[in-house]
Amino acid sequence: MSETGRSVCLSVITPCLNGSRFIDGFFSAFERQNVNAGRYEIVVVDNGSEDDSFRILQGYAEKLGHVHVYQFIGKRGSYAARNFAMARSKGSILAFTDIDCLPTDQWLGGILDRKDELMGGRLIAGPVELFSERSKPNVFESYDLLINLNQEQYVKRNLGVTANLVVSRPVFDEVEGFAEVGSGGDFDFCRRCAERGYQVYFEKALRVRHPAIRSFAGLIAKEKRKGQGTAEVFLISQSNRAAKIRYVALQVLGLFLQPFQWRHIASVIRSDGMRIENIRLAALILQLGWIHRWAILKTLLFQPLPAPTNSPSIRKRKNFGNR
Repeated sequence: MSETGRSVCLSVITPCLNGSRFIDGFFSAFERQNVNAGRYEIVVVDNGSEDDSFRILQGYAEKLGHVHVYQFIGKRGSYAARNFAMARSKGSILAFTDIDCLPTDQWLGGILDRKDELMGGRLIAGPVELFSERSKPNVFESYDLLINLNQEQYVKRNLGVTANLVVSRPVFDEVEGFAEVGSGGDFDFCRRCAERGYQVYFEKALRVRHPAIRSFAGLIAKEKRKGQGTAEVFLISQSNRAAKIRYVALQVLGLFLQPFQWRHIASVIRSDGMRIENIRLAALILQLGWIHRWAILKTLLFQPLPAPTNSPSIRKRKNFGNR
């Protein structure tokens, strides 16, 4: 089979939802890659954008033969979009990233250099470097920089986020893809891989950059999505009533005590003192922590079990962390 055939081809899988302002930067990053376009494809799925995203993406698909663009409005959610894209890709190696990510110049080459390890069953997760789009981050960006996307720490728990996660198609097929939840589908996917004996490895050289969220509304939306996704993963994997009652009780306790949030606040104060900016950040950490926990509880108590349609069957499992 040729270099562009399924046995060695790399597919970059990317969902897009209202990402028009990021698209040009995304494709510019791939123009700078040290890999010939014949060795990989980019599969982008627009998940029902209300801006110009789909039109802009179609323009790139018309210009670049290795770019394939689809529109999927059957179900809203990045994991549903990724499953949809994967089914239409041809690569034996699947590299997941997001439309607002900027892979560094050596990203594709580094992945292809590790193709034997990937085809042997290894999952690879690279750093996701959050950055501020202004000279000095505002309090919302500071929150995102502090709290989210610490890939190296995730890998220590055998987890990885899909902003920068690579897996072989055989492994992806074996665990039946992503659960089509609102958030946390990547952690759930990695846990199912671990159940089959596959491990996530951290590769420092395979870096992508990701802009920090710069508005309060953006952070609220993210925390609600994360909380809902955490609860959805629990609901589709655990039918035991006693386990659900225990989990709800833990979330209620966490709603008031917020152990993770106080840990981050202590870290900020220890490193930078009681400055007014840090007091504002501490208040934001507590506020968003409450929103996150309430989203979990609201989903657990009031949302029906997520429909299994187009989602993998998931066995019972435990240790659900906060995403």
